[in-house]
Amino acid sequence: QPDSVERREYQYNIAQSASDASTLIVLPTGMGKTIIALLVIAEELKKGKNVLFLSPTKPLVNQHAQSLSTLLTLNDTVAVFTGEVSPEKRIELWNSKRIIVSTPQVIENDLIARRYDLSNISRIIFDEAHRAAGNYSYVFIADMFKKQQPKRRCLGMTASPGDNLSDILEVCKNLEITNIEIRTKIDPDVRPYVHDLDIKWKEIPLPAEFNYTL
Repeated sequence: QPDSVERREYQYNIAQSASDASTLIVLPTGMGKTIIALLVIAEELKKGKNVLFLSPTKPLVNQHAQSLSTLLTLNDTVAVFTGEVSPEKRIELWNSKRIIVSTPQVIENDLIARRYDLSNISRIIFDEAHRAAGNYSYVFIADMFKKQQPKRRCLGMTASPGDNLSDILEVCKNLEITNIEIRTKIDPDVRPYVHDLDIKWKEIPLPAEFNYTL
């Protein structure tokens, strides 16, 4: 939507970098990873492609879906998948919507049940991508994506990739990441948008039932 998003150079720079490669974005909380995803999604839609946006919890799924519906000009193009949506309805929405926003467990279950496949998806976005390890649903979905879509791209987003290099490498391997974009609050293209916090501590008396000494 016109004038709905403030232009921040680092977001556009990262989105452009991620447009043609499977990318992991590491960006502090509150610095607009969702806006970067929005810019990447918009490019996919321009190409006539479909997108799957995964997020770990129902509140996050609803939040992302609301943002996309509000900011994109295409009407009625976003569908939300959670366990509360019936399998039959999910199949109908999968075949009619351009963007699916879902918890990963729902997609994993539907793929196992062969209700649909990922052949019509060009890009999967993995919110909190550091979870793409072990037996988490992200790993299964990424593996099925490899098998079902030869022209695939992934976009991983996280504020905390972890301190263990082997864990980070596992995430990159599972999502076929070939490009990593990292920004901190002190990077030149981020610094103009970071504001110092004015923190004031206030003591609050505890209720009597909480105010006890062990």
